[in-house]
Amino acid sequence: MSQQQSAPFPLLALPDPCLLVVLQCCATTNQRSLFSAARAHSRLHQAAVTVLHSIDIPILQQQRLDSVLLYLDRHGSHVNSLNLRRPLQQRLTILQLPPSLQLHSLQLSGWRLQLLPGNGFQGVLGAAVAAKPPCLKHLQLYNCALLDGAKGLAAALLQLPALEHFSLESLPHVLDSVVHLPFQVLQQLQRLTHLTLAGPAPQDPDLQLLQVLTRLADLRLGFSASDEGVTTSMPASMLSGMHQLRCISVGNAEFEPGALAGKTKLQHLALNPAGCLQVLQQARQPCCHTCSTCSS
Repeated sequence: MSQQQSAPFPLLALPDPCLLVVLQCCATTNQRSLFSAARAHSRLHQAAVTVLHSIDIPILQQQRLDSVLLYLDRHGSHVNSLNLRRPLQQRLTILQLPPSLQLHSLQLSGWRLQLLPGNGFQGVLGAAVAAKPPCLKHLQLYNCALLDGAKGLAAALLQLPALEHFSLESLPHVLDSVVHLPFQVLQQLQRLTHLTLAGPAPQDPDLQLLQVLTRLADLRLGFSASDEGVTTSMPASMLSGMHQLRCISVGNAEFEPGALAGKTKLQHLALNPAGCLQVLQQARQPCCHTCSTCSS
């Protein structure tokens, strides 16, 4: 076939099963190519919608964000996982996500966010908290400025009882006040198996509230130093019921004696050097199979 007679889009020459396989590969390795193909032809567009269940893409400009939100508004019912990453130099704002979304996983990094409905917008968690039954199991917020503040975050979490994985890291100041980690609400999330928290140093009684999260397998805590430079103390009772723990990573904190007693499933332990030394002195043996902060 001559060049003039060849199809303008070689993918269109593929039978449907082969086309879906190719686009599925793009969906997992190069989503930009997938979006380009979808814009090129109606058949490619329909096939792309069929295979694109997870969106993981960096957003550099408002135009790209608008394009993704438009796609989600039209085809969001096919998407169950969304990861939008934004460089921190200049935060963009997301006031809502399309109501048709039924996400199992939502990861947002580097944004200004409205979480819940208000001021004429549905919020990025509006659809998730309204879903019956609730389906959002994975929520990760990294370096996001929360326009709802701490109260909005707490209210949202109370309406997400199906959460199994929750990460809240490096929250900046919002409206001249610090968004503190919602320990009072976290104890209501009884299905959590993974918890990551990084932010202002908590009060010791706040950490005590986590002891009811007995399903946790992965616990990662990173707290900023207090003004007095006091290290956070991890009470032994906080971990007493967490017998499923396989991974513990804690920065700027020290364990009380006996905190790791009975943690027979533990495979990874990462502490600051002082914490590692303390564990070794307590246990009189290497503290774990894999330790990133000491040579044991």
